[in-house]
Amino acid sequence: MRGIVLVIVMKSVLALKIDDRMKKSHKLQKILTGFSSIIKTRLGLKRKSGGVIILDLEGNEKAVKEFKKKIRSEQIKVQEVF
Repeated sequence: MRGIVLVIVMKSVLALKIDDRMKKSHKLQKILTGFSSIIKTRLGLKRKSGGVIILDLEGNEKAVKEFKKKIRSEQIKVQEVF
């Protein structure tokens, strides 16, 4: 008998606000690269002191939650848009 595996796929659009882009960009890039499998689209807007990144995410629920947790641990503001 075969087992059934249920995978919940989350789709989400996030806005990340980076206050000190020069200090946080290297660590943020490492996080984004680590979660590249759930990032479908990425749009970055640069400002003098910071920036905004819009992300279109699609992945299993655990991966999306872990991504948000990692981003917040770097004191980056996360706003769920959809």
